[in-house]
Amino acid sequence: MEGHFVGRQAELAALRAKLDEARSGHPGIVLIGGPPGIGKTALVERFVRESVGVLVLRASGEESESLLTYGVVDQLVRIAGLDESTASAAERLLATVAEDHITTGARLLDVLGSLQEQAPVVVVVDDAHWADLPSLRALLFGLRRLVADRVLALVVVRDEQETALPEGLRRLIRDRGATLRLSGLDAEDLRELAEAMGIEAVSSRAVQRLHAQTKGNPLHARALLEELPTDTWRSEELPLPSPRSFSLLVLYRCAACSPETQSLVEAASVLGVRCSLATAARLAGVEEPLQALEEASKAGLLQPHDALPGRWTVAFPHPLVQAAIYHDLAASRRAALHAAAAELAEDEAASLRHRVAAAPTVNAQLAQDLEMFAGREATRGAATSAAASLVAASRLSPTPSERERRLLHAVSAMLLAGDRRQAAAFAEDIAGFPRGPLRDKVLGYLAYIDDRPHEAERWLRSAWEQCDPTNDRPLAAAIALTNLLHWKHRLYGQEAVEWGRRAVDLAAPVGDPVRVIGEAMLRVRSRTPGACPRGWPRSSRPWRASRPPRVSW
Repeated sequence: MEGHFVGRQAELAALRAKLDEARSGHPGIVLIGGPPGIGKTALVERFVRESVGVLVLRASGEESESLLTYGVVDQLVRIAGLDESTASAAERLLATVAEDHITTGARLLDVLGSLQEQAPVVVVVDDAHWADLPSLRALLFGLRRLVADRVLALVVVRDEQETALPEGLRRLIRDRGATLRLSGLDAEDLRELAEAMGIEAVSSRAVQRLHAQTKGNPLHARALLEELPTDTWRSEELPLPSPRSFSLLVLYRCAACSPETQSLVEAASVLGVRCSLATAARLAGVEEPLQALEEASKAGLLQPHDALPGRWTVAFPHPLVQAAIYHDLAASRRAALHAAAAELAEDEAASLRHRVAAAPTVNAQLAQDLEMFAGREATRGAATSAAASLVAASRLSPTPSERERRLLHAVSAMLLAGDRRQAAAFAEDIAGFPRGPLRDKVLGYLAYIDDRPHEAERWLRSAWEQCDPTNDRPLAAAIALTNLLHWKHRLYGQEAVEWGRRAVDLAAPVGDPVRVIGEAMLRVRSRTPGACPRGWPRSSRPWRASRPPRVSW
C-alpha cells in the first residue's frame, strides 16, 4: 500500500507508546503479525517515518537467503552516519559474524549500546520467518540483556509462519514484550483507500462488497480497485469478481505485457522474490532487459531496487505476486527454468536449490551431491544449512536405506543447530525406521528435549550398545555427547563428566562440533576448583534414591 496508507490508528498509537517507554529507558520488543498482504510492512514504514529523533536499524528476511549465516545481522549493522566508536563496534561485529551466536550477539549489543547514546534505537526485522536462524539467535542474545536501554525492537512475521521463530524469541516476546495482530481494514478504511487512489463517489454497497470479498486485506482490495473499471465502484448492483485468486489479477497484468516482459517476469519468479536483473535476463533470453523491466514496473509486476553500478536488482512488489507468476508456470517450463538457473547460479547452494526444484523424481547423483555439500556445511559450523540439504537428499534418494540414513543425519544436524521444533516433526517417521545406533540416538535426543528422561535413557543405552566406537568414532562421539546433555539435565554430574570426557576423546581433533561442545561443558564443570557450577551437583551431594548405576555402557 505504498503511498496509500489508511487506518491503523490504534496500532500506530500502541507502537508510539512503546517507543515512548523506550525513550525513557524501558526497552521493548513487539511482534507484529498477520496474514500476507495485511499491511504489516506498511504499518512499520509509517511508524518509522513518523518517529522523530530515532536511529533505525533495519533488516528483512528473504526466503532464498534463509541459509545465509548472519545475513540479517549483516544488514542491521550496515548503516550510515555512525560515530567513530559505533563504527568501530560495527566493524568488529562484521569481521566476526562467522563466530557463534553468543559472540555475535554480544557485539551486536555493543553496537546498540553505542547507538543509543546518540538517540533511541528502533530495530526492525521484517519477514523474520525467513531470517537466518543464527541471526535470530544473536538478536535474542542481545535483546535478553537489555535492561535500562533506549531500544525498541519490531519483529514482523506472517501468522502461519510464526513457529519458524526460535522458541526463545517467542518466549521473550510473551514474557517481556507485546504482540500486535493486524486484521483487515474496515469498510470506511477501504472507502478512504479508494478515494486516495482517485476513485470518488464509491457507493456504500460497493464498499461493503469489497470488504466482504477481500476481508479487508489491503493488498487484495487495492488490486481490485486498480483493475476494475471506475464505474464498478459507483454502482449498487454490479457484482464484484470473486477474489478467489488474487493471482488472477496478477496473471491478467502479466498477459497484457509483451512476450519479452512476460519471459523476464517468469524467469525472475524462478529466481525468487529478489534477484539480479542480469541473471533474470540471461535466464529469460531477453536482450533488452531495461525495456522489459520498465513495462513490468508499470504493470506492478517488478520493481527496480538500489544496487551497485552495473549490478541492477529487481524485486516483486509482494511475495504473493511472485507466487502467482511462479505457480502459473507449466511444470515442464518451471523445471526447465530451474535447470537453467542452476547453471547460472554464482554459488553452490543456489545451484543445488535450483537442481532440487528441477528434479521430477528421485535422483541418486543429486542426492549424493547434496549430502557432500551438507558435509562441508557441517564442517564450517552451518548446521541449519546442512540439515536442509540432507532433508532434500533424503527425499531424492532411490533406496529406503539411503532415505532413512540421510534423514537421520538431517535430524541430528537440526538438533545440533537447536532447531528442536523441526526435528520433532520427523519423530514419527524415525520411530518407524529399523533399529540401529543412529536411529536410537536420535530418538533418545528427541526424548531428552521433550523432557522424557526415562525414555531418553532407554534409547541412548540402546544406541551405545549397538555402536562400535572403533569403527564409527563420529557416531560414538555423538552418542556420548547426547548422554552428557541427558545426565547434566538430570543433575547427575559425575555421569555427565564421564560421558563428556568420552565424547571429547572420540571426537575429531579439529573442527568437530562434538569436541567444541564437550570441551566447553567440561570447562564449565571445572572452572572453579571445589565449586559447584549452577545446575551441577557437588560430588559430596547425596545422589537421589533413583540414581542409576555408574556409566558402563
